[in-house]
Amino acid sequence: MSERRIQFEYQAGHVSAICATMSPERLERYLNAAGGDLEKALRGYTRNARLSEAFYTPLQGVEIAIRNAFHKQLVKAFGQFWYDELDKQNILDPQKDRKTPGTLLKLREARQYLQEKGKPETSSRMAAELSFGFWVGICAKRYQKDLWNPFLNNPFKGLSLTRRDVFERLEKIRNLRNRIAHHEPILNRNLPNDYANILETIRWICGASANWIEATSCFRERWGEPIAPVPFENLTEEAVFNLKTAAELLNLSPDELARHAVLAVAKDSHAWRSVILPMRDDGKAPKQ
Repeated sequence: MSERRIQFEYQAGHVSAICATMSPERLERYLNAAGGDLEKALRGYTRNARLSEAFYTPLQGVEIAIRNAFHKQLVKAFGQFWYDELDKQNILDPQKDRKTPGTLLKLREARQYLQEKGKPETSSRMAAELSFGFWVGICAKRYQKDLWNPFLNNPFKGLSLTRRDVFERLEKIRNLRNRIAHHEPILNRNLPNDYANILETIRWICGASANWIEATSCFRERWGEPIAPVPFENLTEEAVFNLKTAAELLNLSPDELARHAVLAVAKDSHAWRSVILPMRDDGKAPKQ
């Protein structure tokens, strides 16, 4: 189902007020990309925000899938209080690596948070409070011998994936997640590739979950949105004729046809032929 949005008029006074509110510094990259055009900059900012929003479901899915997969392995190996055992067995010994104190700190912060909120300290609650950075971090090379080789690689067996493969993929996803969380620009990234990588990573753990998230995600639709709509009155006479004729042939309204075209192009840049067939001189669609 297509989204219904309130139309906003980019009038000069509105644009200036928004730019002042958002701050010139925040809009600087968008202004540079738009050649100093304030309206284009705001449209770019809006597109960045909408695409960031579209990543919420995929990012949530991959973080939960990885967290639960690793947590299950740690509980199986060390018991319900695995986080204490990692400390007792010196697996998180600060002397082993300069970054290890950061891992210990994340565990202590999670425990402290539960105590401050008056919540019982359980294995599941501890896992839920730990950041995605923690779960990515325990895939690092420094934990290969003590954690990856005996335990954490189990969810990926049969996939020909090395620890480095998994770590580098998760690190890239973490970087995207943090940029979105801090409201940073993401338009300079290859977002379709990011999206595909997230789905593939979830699929490493559970194919059904990946399919479910892909079916409920709005990324493809958002990616296909134009930065600025082309007013109907600005279309050429030929384009209007083809649009109306294609809509009639497919038994769709022009709006529905446009939405299907956006979805198709988001999925396949060569997909226009499957949605709007090239018209013959008599206005009929050619046979395929």
